[in-house]
Amino acid sequence: MQKRIKKYAFSQGAYLGLFLLLIMNIFYFHNSESIMSGFNTYSILFMLVLLIYPIISIYTFNFSTTKNIFKDYFSTSFIIMLTALLITTFYSYFLYNFIDYDLINQYVDLQYDICVKNPNCNMSFEESLLLYKNDYFSISGQLQSYVFALIPCTLYSAIISLLMKIIK
Repeated sequence: MQKRIKKYAFSQGAYLGLFLLLIMNIFYFHNSESIMSGFNTYSILFMLVLLIYPIISIYTFNFSTTKNIFKDYFSTSFIIMLTALLITTFYSYFLYNFIDYDLINQYVDLQYDICVKNPNCNMSFEESLLLYKNDYFSISGQLQSYVFALIPCTLYSAIISLLMKIIK
């Protein structure tokens, strides 16, 4: 992979990450519960931007004709999403753990309400709070979710690369 393509991919990933942070902050300031897990306007907009931006970036970039054009498309798309998700992962960690301490409590409260409706739920709120703080909102928990988010990004990058190779 050429150095200029790597530089372009990382810079586009940073732009995408900052744009996703802007979206996250807008929804956070409007209603902090909207950025918590669930199928809502925030999650749909986040995913649409995350999936459409790499396509536009690849389509507008002038790749020199090389034999490994699929590899270049794939690497560019994957690096863009990898960088953007890394930025949002670290921001989420700081948001939940340092910027707004009450956000974890709100999240656990929503999840605990779901748990209580399940007859198999045998956990107290305090146990649930400790579980989420130690497992999900710790730095290791955030990095685990980041790694698992990269799995569909790999598949999506392959699909984008194939389509771009066919289109161009």
